[in-house]
Amino acid sequence: MAHLTQIKKRALLAAAAAAKLSTTSFQSNAAIIYTDIADQQVANDTFSVDIDGGGNDLSFIHEMAINSGALEGSASISAVSGVNMGLVAVGDSINGGFSSIDIELANVTIKSGENGPFSAGGSVYLGFTLGSGNNGWLGFDVAPLTGTSLSSYAITVKDYAYENSGSAIEAGAKISTDVPEPATWAIFALGAYFVSRRMIKAA
Repeated sequence: MAHLTQIKKRALLAAAAAAKLSTTSFQSNAAIIYTDIADQQVANDTFSVDIDGGGNDLSFIHEMAINSGALEGSASISAVSGVNMGLVAVGDSINGGFSSIDIELANVTIKSGENGPFSAGGSVYLGFTLGSGNNGWLGFDVAPLTGTSLSSYAITVKDYAYENSGSAIEAGAKISTDVPEPATWAIFALGAYFVSRRMIKAA
């Protein structure tokens, strides 16, 4: 009889623990919050992005003009106070460590010609850490220099994501794969319940 009581206790405790996991511990799982926007081209304008709903975090600035028959201007990114950023490659782990609040992507002047990491245009990811401590990425393109076109170096913002618990995130990652969903733990809890019933009957 004492043996049966022990089996019942252990089985019911296992079921209760699994049920608790399914309803509490994993209801607030860390997650990647991904936003796919309609491509936003910034040409001779400024476009600001609010990553997590707390106010604008990043501004994309494009300023081009024709001076003395030649094209001059620049494309850059500016972060609000408390946000740090840096250029990253797809798959890079983003987990703080940035120090830039302004990044010049490309510029052209009569005196110095073309300069900047995207003077030939291209696609890139921006890694950032918000004031909240959450890490994220943003994908964008920079148009190449084309004659005296005022759309040279235009920036196209494509999509962005951030990890809402302060954990690291890979540049380009859109979904979380490191923690089970609550539904998974609900199934585990149900399984534990039936196992406990069988153990009690078998005893």
